[in-house]
Amino acid sequence: MVLLTEVFFATYPLFAFTPIELGGLGLSEARIGIHMSVRSVVHIVILFPFSRLQERFSAMSLYRVSLIAWIPTIMLFPLLSFIARNRGEDGVWWYLGLAVVFSVWAITGWSWASVFVLSSSHSPNEDAMATVQALVSSCVIIPQAIGPALGTSTFAFAIQHREILRGNFFWVSMLVLSVIAVLHSLTLREASHDRREEESRDTSRQEII
Repeated sequence: MVLLTEVFFATYPLFAFTPIELGGLGLSEARIGIHMSVRSVVHIVILFPFSRLQERFSAMSLYRVSLIAWIPTIMLFPLLSFIARNRGEDGVWWYLGLAVVFSVWAITGWSWASVFVLSSSHSPNEDAMATVQALVSSCVIIPQAIGPALGTSTFAFAIQHREILRGNFFWVSMLVLSVIAVLHSLTLREASHDRREEESRDTSRQEII
């Protein structure tokens, strides 16, 4: 989850700057900056309904949905390049494609909130929760460190060796990684206990006594 996020956050500017004939978008630095700003705003907005959706569907369900969203997100990037090459970068199809890409991509951001909610709910008590959250944060640091370098170098490799998968090596690699992430999420289970409910019952008993 973190690896995919860091890879695409770092690679999108490179993809957007790459000439259209090489599979990119051929955008200027100014337009790339606008894209990055819009993408950030959409990511923030899509987090607003997270709390209500979590109450209705559970954090685990949202975590799985956020990982599944990576599959269409990755597939939409080459499609966006196709639209730029055949329809131009100012028509209805272009802006519609951007809206869809940024919206679906933003859904993947639910995984961040879900991970910390899940790690909290799986903690047996408050003391253990602090330890679990520290371990989660430590696990996040590693892909954050290697993700940007891995993503940009893999994208550059795919551009330089277009004979491999017709220049789609990067997209296929990321698609495989996203499928692995989804399959892994299906092996996870909801917490078998509600720590907050148990603590509430204990507090009630102590008050009665």
